[in-house]
Amino acid sequence: AKQASHNPSWVGTTQIFTHLADEPTPVSMRPVFLSGNLVGTLVSFGATEGEQLPHADSGGGTGHQQGRTPRIVATRENRMVLLRRPEVSFAESEGNDVWLSTDQGRLRAASGSLDKLENEQGGAGFLRVHRRYVVNLGRIREVERRFKGELLLVMDDEASTMVPVSRRNAAAVRRALDI
Repeated sequence: AKQASHNPSWVGTTQIFTHLADEPTPVSMRPVFLSGNLVGTLVSFGATEGEQLPHADSGGGTGHQQGRTPRIVATRENRMVLLRRPEVSFAESEGNDVWLSTDQGRLRAASGSLDKLENEQGGAGFLRVHRRYVVNLGRIREVERRFKGELLLVMDDEASTMVPVSRRNAAAVRRALDI
């Protein structure tokens, strides 16, 4: 905006990391004017024309490069809520929706599926423990054993929610928790 106010024909470019690709995506930004006033910016993906701007940081430089996003996106009414990973206790699939149990309450995940959420956050302390659940390993308070080796994870939320562990994921949970 500062550059465009001095030079209305200015065009800038940079590269951003997204969860859609392993490599940075080039973007071009062109100011949009109405009656001589800057009213917005037209962003073109894949374009590299114009002045080179600093690369957008992905939150520490490692999150996107390893295929993970540094935040988890949820929705509340018509807003996107950007959550830090520690704010999310677990994710639960219900029909076609994914719900996040967070410090702010239960929020709908912007991610379309539990598989996608698992892929985005898998190496960042989140683990698939059941076909319907992905948990934040750092938010597990207790592990309850029941007969026939059944495991339940007691989360550290206000309700001490119990998340079941499927038999096929029990070994991975034991390894991840070092139990």
